[in-house]
Amino acid sequence: MRDAALKYRNAVKVFEELMMDLTGKGVEIPGHVIDSIRSGRSYINILLRAHDDGVERHAAISLESAEMNLLSMADASGGSGYADMWQRRINDAYAGIPDAGEGLPAPPAPVSVFAAGVPRGRHFIRIQESELSPLHDELDEMFGGFELIAKTQKDGYILLYGTKENVSSFLKEVRRKIGKKA
Repeated sequence: MRDAALKYRNAVKVFEELMMDLTGKGVEIPGHVIDSIRSGRSYINILLRAHDDGVERHAAISLESAEMNLLSMADASGGSGYADMWQRRINDAYAGIPDAGEGLPAPPAPVSVFAAGVPRGRHFIRIQESELSPLHDELDEMFGGFELIAKTQKDGYILLYGTKENVSSFLKEVRRKIGKKA
């Protein structure tokens, strides 16, 4: 679990750098994004002290939500090239690849993160319904086009799952479309 906590902590550092960069560009970071990062950081601290798959799952969910929101803001404020550059930095942080010479830990072994109702081996993400509201009319078509299963949850989130490539492609398309509508 310590390896998972370290990779998440590396990603949070990149999220914080991205927030600073966006703030410097005049972008206001919504409170729910900051709350997702704070929650993720709290779960990381718990993971550093104890092995608990449920805590790891909550950390992953919080950080994935923050990542999607931050990358959408990056795309809207700096274009897709800017957002893609930050996406690469985030992916490198999760993989443990050193960023700008920092001595990050070696890549951790793959960690099993799961959500109730998601078949084993499927990648998932939870997205607040309100984040996708600009695309409300297109969502069902997009879910089908990317071969994703979507389940609305009681807490106002949509649980999406499918192959990692399809989830990633869906998120890029959402960033592109929301950026155009903003």
